[in-house]
Amino acid sequence: MLTRHAPSFAFALLLPLLAACGGGQRVSHVEQTPLYSAMTMGYAARDGILATEIRGQPFGDGPIPAETVAASMKPPGWHRDFRFTTLPPAGRESGYRLILRFNTPVDATRGETICANSEPGGFGSAGAATAVHGVFCVGPQLVSEARAIGGQVRSPSDPAFRSLTDAVLAEIMPAYNRQVPIDSGGCSEC
Repeated sequence: MLTRHAPSFAFALLLPLLAACGGGQRVSHVEQTPLYSAMTMGYAARDGILATEIRGQPFGDGPIPAETVAASMKPPGWHRDFRFTTLPPAGRESGYRLILRFNTPVDATRGETICANSEPGGFGSAGAATAVHGVFCVGPQLVSEARAIGGQVRSPSDPAFRSLTDAVLAEIMPAYNRQVPIDSGGCSEC
């Protein structure tokens, strides 16, 4: 009986990997701390926006304003709708923010360092590939992070850019924290 279901079980496990390969991007690192939950995300974007910082240049066709880049992104479908903005309203001091670092050097800079505003800099120019390191923070603390690489992107409306940012955001803002076992009592949304 187990043998008959093994191929379909294996295919189900490989399906997310095949889907990622089809989009041309590869997520290489994901981390979620115990601070992350879907409820955290809801609180961070409770007024319909999420403060976002865009660092580096993702596009091969020249610089594009950070707000234009942020406004082109969409949250994962399992979260309520909100928008990303580099211009949050004055007086909004929740401490939650998303930082997307494009075309950073291949380094071991961890999300904790980025959240603490210790940016090492050294961003490269856009080339044949586009790298992104996404970090979700509350104040100086890391909530979650992901790194991905994809093909060259030319503008915020480029489907390759949307595919790359969708992949990173899905890992930074999942429906539940994969680091917290569902049966541990630590996952209130599960």
